[in-house]
Amino acid sequence: MKLTESKICPICGKEIPMYSCGRKISAPNYRKRKYCSRNCKNIAQKTTMKKENPRHNERLYHVWQGMKQRCNNPNSVSAKWYHDKGICVCEEWEHDYEAFKEWALLNGYDKTKTRKEQSLDRIDSNKGYSPTNCRFVTHSQNCQNIARNIWIEYNGERMIISEWSRKLGVPIETLRARYRKGLPPYEILFGKKLSSHKSNTGIKGISWQEKYKRYVVYVNHKYLGERKSLDEAIKLRNGTE
Repeated sequence: MKLTESKICPICGKEIPMYSCGRKISAPNYRKRKYCSRNCKNIAQKTTMKKENPRHNERLYHVWQGMKQRCNNPNSVSAKWYHDKGICVCEEWEHDYEAFKEWALLNGYDKTKTRKEQSLDRIDSNKGYSPTNCRFVTHSQNCQNIARNIWIEYNGERMIISEWSRKLGVPIETLRARYRKGLPPYEILFGKKLSSHKSNTGIKGISWQEKYKRYVVYVNHKYLGERKSLDEAIKLRNGTE
């Protein structure tokens, strides 16, 4: 059986190719082809889905679907942080999108905002999705509430490692590698030991950092922390704090 006539793709109007990977497609297989490429096939499938389910056009509907996917699908890329930890969707929302939509519209959801401007967030990351444990926040605020975040406190500032990376211009993987080595905050952030590791106060293990106006405390070369006053530093040094 020979191919005598070419077909036209209903999505883009281009001719459906008769060759694939350099080989001519057999007549039966060619007749089964409806689109010229995988991209056109995907567009057609999405169009069909939108016709069959009008909610498919709503971004909030995909938020609801994504929430259930993370919790219910053991093969999801996020399963170890949701499904495997027992995080679930409350009964009120599990099978009722309209209930979730009603709650969202009454609690700050705005369809005109972008995904980065509003993101579904759990107030307590150890609990599931429910009206009493959810809110809409910016994407950056949502990222801070992830249980697997690494928090670093230095000089009175406490931020997740990605924020330190942006602030200091240090690659995040570099900071993570230093953190895994168990280094103190200063060495994680700046990649070097404090210049005044040796005591300059006359008290063993306590050094004054002029730049940051803090006393840094070490015991046997192990970093213990920083304090604003010398008395507090001495208490930390002696383990009486």
